[in-house]
Amino acid sequence: MSIRIHLLAACVIMLSTQITLARTLIVDKSGLGSYTSIQAGVNAALAGDTVKVYPGVYNEQVNISTNIVVQGSGYEYTQIVSNSDPAVSMSSGKVMWFAISSNTGRGVAMSGGTLTNCVVWNCAKYGLDATGGTTAIIQNCVLVNSNSNGSQAHVSSSTTATFINCIIWANTASNTNAYSVIDISGTSNDLYCVVGTGGTYVGTGNISSNPQFASSTDFTLSGGSPCIDAGKPDIYDPDGTRSDMGYYGGPDAPVFPVVTNLRIYLNPDGSVNVQATAQSRY
Repeated sequence: MSIRIHLLAACVIMLSTQITLARTLIVDKSGLGSYTSIQAGVNAALAGDTVKVYPGVYNEQVNISTNIVVQGSGYEYTQIVSNSDPAVSMSSGKVMWFAISSNTGRGVAMSGGTLTNCVVWNCAKYGLDATGGTTAIIQNCVLVNSNSNGSQAHVSSSTTATFINCIIWANTASNTNAYSVIDISGTSNDLYCVVGTGGTYVGTGNISSNPQFASSTDFTLSGGSPCIDAGKPDIYDPDGTRSDMGYYGGPDAPVFPVVTNLRIYLNPDGSVNVQATAQSRY
């Protein structure tokens, strides 16, 4: 009897230990979280943790080498803007819900891990550079307006990159489409992506039609977009339909409301009224 009780107690202790290992670390540049920089939160995180980043423009270079989730608050509100090359480097883990750009070099350099539901744009060099001889997964991302030489993405030799439901479009050279959308030395698997009108790509279900973004800075798909319900058939949006291509598609699509209008009124008595209009994608 005592042996069974001891075994049960040991199991409970082990389960409790497993649960407490997964933490959520808050990054808020205004100082209301535990950390004011993304890198500080990443450095403090252990495998299995989530680093949640509150809205703001984070002018820093981020390096991720642990199996963690780094989660922004939507590309509309959470930006990593770096003067370094690359803005983000990752060999493990998962990065989601950011806008990422580099003024001097690459947006994201990947030697592993998963980049999902991010917008990588306005980079001086490649928006996405898969390198290091390992495997990288890029899913439901938008790569636009990077690298004046034409290529939005690069896959180096001995490296495998899998692009799923991505929209790779509009380089700064042509401003309409990315003629050399993916510069491939290694292996690129492109599944149900929009890849411009003449780039080098291999895979299944790709199209070269204009994705019909709402605007040059709003990556919502217009009602007639060929990217709606055109993603990988066995991947679903949060509403249960076949996944869309791009930022608002796939199982990791942001489901929180996006504020489209915010007004703050100061009353004569010193109180404040706040009016907000928000749009939910699902």
